[in-house]
Amino acid sequence: MSDLLYGEVENDLRASVRDLLTDRSPWTSVLTRVETDKPYDLELWRTLAAEIAQRKKATNERSIKLTVVLLASRRMLDDSALDPRLTYIRRQSGLDSRAALFVLSPVSQSELNDFVQRSVRLRFQV
Repeated sequence: MSDLLYGEVENDLRASVRDLLTDRSPWTSVLTRVETDKPYDLELWRTLAAEIAQRKKATNERSIKLTVVLLASRRMLDDSALDPRLTYIRRQSGLDSRAALFVLSPVSQSELNDFVQRSVRLRFQV
């Protein structure tokens, strides 16, 4: 089962998103922006959606189902602007609205592992 979770495609996607966020939205910028009237970077969300769409296409070509899990702070989860941004990502990237995009609040490593294992079983009927 670990091959499904940590294959080349998954590691490449994680690295790509991490690099994108590091380059375009370092944590110091995020902290500064949170206190302004524009607490998020719309262009960054567009780039993230495009990156996910590109990875979805690559995984589909290999008959692999892509599931995206975003980790968000509790404050971000309470933000009313989050739903439209997630809808935008879902639509732009072509992700299945029921089983391909999840948003989690900070959880322990064991809870995260449980979530991943349950998701894999449900998504892939393992």
